[in-house]
Amino acid sequence: MIDRLIIKNFKCFEEQEFNFGKLNLLCGANASGKSTTVHALLLLAENTGLVKGQNPFLNRGGLQLGTFREIRCQRINESVIHIDAKRGEISRKLVMEEVKDQGLVIKETVETLQLLLNKNFFYLSAGRVGVVDIHEATDEKLSFGFNGEFVVSFLAKYFQRAIWQEYNYEGDDAKSTLGAQVNYWFKRITGSEVIPSKVDDTNKAKVMFEKSDSGLEDTFSTRSFNTGSGLSYVLAVLVLGLGVGVQSLNSDNEPKIIVIENPEIHLHPRGQVELAKFISFISKTCQVILETHSDHILNGVRICVREKLLNNNDVAIYSFEHISKGVFPEKISLNPDGKPDKWPETFFDEYMKSLAEMI
Repeated sequence: MIDRLIIKNFKCFEEQEFNFGKLNLLCGANASGKSTTVHALLLLAENTGLVKGQNPFLNRGGLQLGTFREIRCQRINESVIHIDAKRGEISRKLVMEEVKDQGLVIKETVETLQLLLNKNFFYLSAGRVGVVDIHEATDEKLSFGFNGEFVVSFLAKYFQRAIWQEYNYEGDDAKSTLGAQVNYWFKRITGSEVIPSKVDDTNKAKVMFEKSDSGLEDTFSTRSFNTGSGLSYVLAVLVLGLGVGVQSLNSDNEPKIIVIENPEIHLHPRGQVELAKFISFISKTCQVILETHSDHILNGVRICVREKLLNNNDVAIYSFEHISKGVFPEKISLNPDGKPDKWPETFFDEYMKSLAEMI
């Protein structure tokens, strides 16, 4: 788990510190620093194992940052970028400096806190795979793809595998498999169930969606192209959140860090609230960092706090807004009833503004 994240001279941030909880929501206007916060974490993970004097990776995996001149803070004329994730006294720090004739080089690196991609750190981008017929596979055991391209193959392969009890929502031993838990939440969120399968003579997979309460005498299955796209997009979130709990792939039940951009993509508001309840549940075991534009996700988390399904002290919400002097995210805390301790002017206020115009 990351307690604090310190960013200096990186993109929109001159200097910024975040204090994280188990569940973290990054909310606010477009181009206001949410993705920059995610990119800072990805930089730490992508450059694990590099040493002083080496050139860092800026354009690998989930990152396409370009050059130093694109990612330095344009408001200050500094040559050093500093990113530091901390848990107590241990740290994953990366300090990079632009050096003449060498480009951007690593000036200092500390890895007492490890952020290891596909081991204890997972990222799902906003550009993730949606509606496709055939899904790719990977040889990596615990890999879902930055764009969720491997989630269906992962689900097909480990559908019947046991998951740790912490990932079993109802605690029913009969439902202690990855497939059972994915379908529990998938049906709760979308009203459908998932049927994954391998494609014959390949290592690829496909998925069908089955709706049992359609009003027809028999259930029927449909391909992703013949049903709502929200089903395909939310599946990646569920498989990632539960897949890290497969016992045979996580033998010591090590807590994970999960970063997801826009989990609500193409999902109906009612489904978004239920998805927030899933994410709140997962955050009891894993640290979750969300970038979201959804007030329904926010309200779902607030409901979980109010219903004592989630401790209010485990939630950190940041409201991002770009002002003339820069970006200054404002932290919002929830009280035990799920009420924010403050409501910044631009924080999910559009509904009330639009309502005022219509009345």
